[in-house]
Amino acid sequence: MGHGMLYSMTAMEPPSLPRLVLVLLALLLLSFLARRSRPSRSPTTPPKPSLGATSTIKHEDASNPGRPAIEPLNDLDWASTSPAVFRPFKPVYHITMAIQATTPSELIAVDRNYLDRVTSRRRLISVHGPAVAGLLPTARAARAVGDLYAYLLGHYLPRRFPSMFELVATAPPEDERPWPPPSPPDLRENQEKQTTKAVLFHNKVARRRFPLNPPPADPLEMLRILGETVEDDLFLLLRDPPDDDDNNNDAAAHDDSSSNNNKNNHGSSGQHRAVAFVCCHPSGFDPSEKLGKRLVDIHGPVPGYEKIQASMERFFGRLEVGRPVKRVNWGIQTHPDLHAPASHRAAPREPSSPATSESEEPQGQAKENAAKTEPDLDVRNSHLRVELQTVTRLPRSGSNDDDKGLGHDNSGQGPILFSFKTHLYPLTALRAEGHGPALADAIEGLRHGNAPGMWEYKGAERWGRGLCEFLRSSA
Repeated sequence: MGHGMLYSMTAMEPPSLPRLVLVLLALLLLSFLARRSRPSRSPTTPPKPSLGATSTIKHEDASNPGRPAIEPLNDLDWASTSPAVFRPFKPVYHITMAIQATTPSELIAVDRNYLDRVTSRRRLISVHGPAVAGLLPTARAARAVGDLYAYLLGHYLPRRFPSMFELVATAPPEDERPWPPPSPPDLRENQEKQTTKAVLFHNKVARRRFPLNPPPADPLEMLRILGETVEDDLFLLLRDPPDDDDNNNDAAAHDDSSSNNNKNNHGSSGQHRAVAFVCCHPSGFDPSEKLGKRLVDIHGPVPGYEKIQASMERFFGRLEVGRPVKRVNWGIQTHPDLHAPASHRAAPREPSSPATSESEEPQGQAKENAAKTEPDLDVRNSHLRVELQTVTRLPRSGSNDDDKGLGHDNSGQGPILFSFKTHLYPLTALRAEGHGPALADAIEGLRHGNAPGMWEYKGAERWGRGLCEFLRSSA
């Protein structure tokens, strides 16, 4: 039986040509009916909404030839990186610019405290609002903020710290694409719109994403985003336009009487003014009170600043893109708080106490408070506070020379970024390291040098004697 079946199969004739034609016609008919049965989309019905696709951008694709080269830290493990250690005190205090050359790559430093600190900064921005972030209501200030936002989020951070930050391209959702389908001659323009991708900045550590291109419409929102992305406090400065420029009036309206007196004595053209800031870790000052002020007025309370005032203005005017400088500043505080706007000179006030600034206290009351603070000094809770400060000329975000009147100074240069990261070191640790006597000498040296008023300015009359005795004692 098996052989007969084999024979009959092998002897079967091939199908005739008419039968093949019928099969093909049947398949075509079925395909046509299947397409007819699908729901059609009328020219006035948009596509069903869908989420756009995302993809990581290689940083080279987002680079700008006008921006300085940044050396990437590809193997950085931020969670195991120890904070930097600074011991900048000297036996006698002299006020100088004390700047050192640095590189564009060293603008921002991160360590194992990063996530805790930026999380805290987000809370501070939410709670304190305009006291920690703000800008002048001018086009120049808004453009300067845009320059900073584009540089840090679009260039520096994803390039320097690729394990922590990245740029992500998001295709437009299908419901945002043009419908009905375009027809010539608009076909090419609409096809380009369909393929345009929005770019997001992705903080992989904090698990936060922010719009980069297009950026947020509100420059204040840009400042808030910057404030919760980096640990550094940021101040933007622009050089004033000439005296006869109408744009100078808006900024001058935010100046106080001391600025106006300075204008009468020195003129305003060429001086640098704070136009925007985000500062979550102030020490002994209210950042919002610095907004709109010129350098000389910002540093008005600093003893001996007049010795370096002219040099500071000249230096800021000559600063070039890609040639930043850094300096270190130190002080003492008797509490562990990074956010200390009221005063770094004594422990923060109790929540039930009225919130008054030091300048509001009568002179006799200030002396009385100083006398009360010394016996109750908590040396075990006192810290050396060090600010690593950087001054950077930002690259211009636009290539049009007509932008000189917006976010750039009257020479067409980009804004100046003054930034600083704060470090706290317990005095108990410094004494254990053997630095106690040297720091005690430096504290007493505040009375000497070319700015003897530093002893009072830094509040040493409140804690100086007690801390020096502690630092010189054996552990």
